[in-house]
Amino acid sequence: MDQSTLITLLTKYQQGTCNTEELQQIDTWYAGLDTNTAFDKQKASRFLQQLDHADADFEQRLYLDFLNKLQQEKESETSSSITDNLEQQRISHHKQFFKKLKIACSIIAILGLSLWALRTLTDHKDFENQTAKLADSLQPAFQIGMPGQNRAILKLAGGQTIILDTLQNGLIATQGGMQLINKAGTLNFATLTKEEKQNKTNQKDAGAALTGNNILQTAPGEQYKLILPDGTKVWLNAASSLEFPASFAHLKTRTVKLEGEAYFEVVHNSNQPFTVQTAHQTIEDIGTAFNVSAYKDDPFTKTTLLEGAVQVRNTASRQITTKTRSLVPGQQASSSNADMGSGDLKVTRIDTDGVIAWKNGYFQFEGEDIYAIMRRVSRWYKVQVVYDGPIPKSRMEGSMSRFERVSKVLNIIEKTGLFEFKTVGNTIHVSAP
Repeated sequence: MDQSTLITLLTKYQQGTCNTEELQQIDTWYAGLDTNTAFDKQKASRFLQQLDHADADFEQRLYLDFLNKLQQEKESETSSSITDNLEQQRISHHKQFFKKLKIACSIIAILGLSLWALRTLTDHKDFENQTAKLADSLQPAFQIGMPGQNRAILKLAGGQTIILDTLQNGLIATQGGMQLINKAGTLNFATLTKEEKQNKTNQKDAGAALTGNNILQTAPGEQYKLILPDGTKVWLNAASSLEFPASFAHLKTRTVKLEGEAYFEVVHNSNQPFTVQTAHQTIEDIGTAFNVSAYKDDPFTKTTLLEGAVQVRNTASRQITTKTRSLVPGQQASSSNADMGSGDLKVTRIDTDGVIAWKNGYFQFEGEDIYAIMRRVSRWYKVQVVYDGPIPKSRMEGSMSRFERVSKVLNIIEKTGLFEFKTVGNTIHVSAP
């Protein structure tokens, strides 16, 4: 529920015009506030006044007030818990704390704040004491790194290079029997009509190259969407490249090569299978939507299936072998990049929403260490990362918009008390406090 929806519901509640479904939405929202009081028209009026006169910091202050109350409650509980069962009570208190922290995060989501909920996870037996600590202020310590944008470079098989961005819309070239149409961050390979094929004297013609490969490439801080000649849709993440045939006609398979990360929605054709090749995995589509993450600087290559079915094998396995694994939706096949495409595939269940969060415009970290998080930050914000001294191994989880400035991302992480950030030029230095 976004802020405008909440305002509409509260207004209707005041007027007594809510239907059953709307009343249930309000009940669910108010229960999440954990107030232990009944909701009435007077409270609805007070919330509406707060929202109507809210300044830019209102939602942040609401969140901080909530955390301060939790901290006071935690300190009060700690001082009264000196008993023989202290350890067990402490664990119970912290479980309750995490439960309420999740409720706080839901409040912020309802109000439309793009602030991420952050907590740390660690294997240490005393992990309760490693809770992420958000400081009293959310003001960024420094301003660097604008978020990424829709931009890419297209290298055609005929040798032409075209810079793609949202400012260059319309027909940008023709290639054989295809029109290359760029619109709002999407490059579409559309088939020419008979009349257009007969009049291929357009000055933008890139040549009738039907052989060879095209390459779509994004730099750090860039992303782009591509619709291939067969209708398959590809979302290319930052610092990635996709190599694909200029034409799929007369080919036995539709094979593309990926470096980096991409999400695929494949148009299935059993007579012409669609295959994605990375340095360490080969993925064959069986009517599918799936994500492939194959960055060279990541420790693992991961294929995650959302819809349909795929077969995955290590790239070193040229033939279908017992090492080929078939995935069902919700499964992820991962392989170590250190094995150079010859190791075993590990298949696990996974939260697919988190895997494709980048495609939907936000970061989502689930039990990841600072190194994994900063690799994503580096790719999206075009910054270098340097680690100074020993770094805590704590793991974190949370989500926020990819279109915030990098300073906000770093500032929130810094409030855990586990890390400090310092920027020198375009380099972020990470250290322990």
